[in-house]
Amino acid sequence: MSIDLQSIRSANQMLDAFHGESDRGAVLVATGYLEEQLKVAIKARLQPGRGLDALLPDKEFGPLSTFEARAAACHALGIIDDYDFRELKLIRKVRNELAHKWDVSLDDPKISDWCRELCSKPIEEDGKPLRTKSITPRDNFVLSAVSLLAKLMRAQSS
Repeated sequence: MSIDLQSIRSANQMLDAFHGESDRGAVLVATGYLEEQLKVAIKARLQPGRGLDALLPDKEFGPLSTFEARAAACHALGIIDDYDFRELKLIRKVRNELAHKWDVSLDDPKISDWCRELCSKPIEEDGKPLRTKSITPRDNFVLSAVSLLAKLMRAQSS
C-alpha cells in the first residue's frame, strides 16, 4: 500500500509552515505534527472501537495523549525501532526545552548537543557520506523529524 495523497499534502503544508518559522517555532510545528502522526500510526494498528477512543480521545486527555506516551506506544507496537524511539525522545527533550524556557535556542550548548545526537546513523549514498561536520542543529533536527515522519506515514499505509 502507498502513502495517500492527502497525507503527502498535509506533510507538505507542515514543511511549508516549518520553513517560515524561527527555530523555536519550527521545533514546535514539527513536534506537533510528529505527535499527530504518532497518533494516526497507533490508530492504524489498533482495532477500532470504544477501547481505542478511550486510549486516544480526540478532544480530551487519555493514556496516550502525550508525545512521550505515543512514542512509547509506537515502540511497543513495533511501528518504530529502538533507534527511532531514541530519536523521538531527543526531539521531545528539544521541544520541551524550547517550549518552556524563553531564553534558549537551538544554539544553546545543551540543546545543540541533543540536536547533534539526532541522526547519528551515517547518511550515505553509494558508500559516500552525505553530511559534513558543518551541519547546523536545525538541519539535524529537520533530518531526524522528516525521517521519522516518512517512517510513520509508511506505517499508516501498511
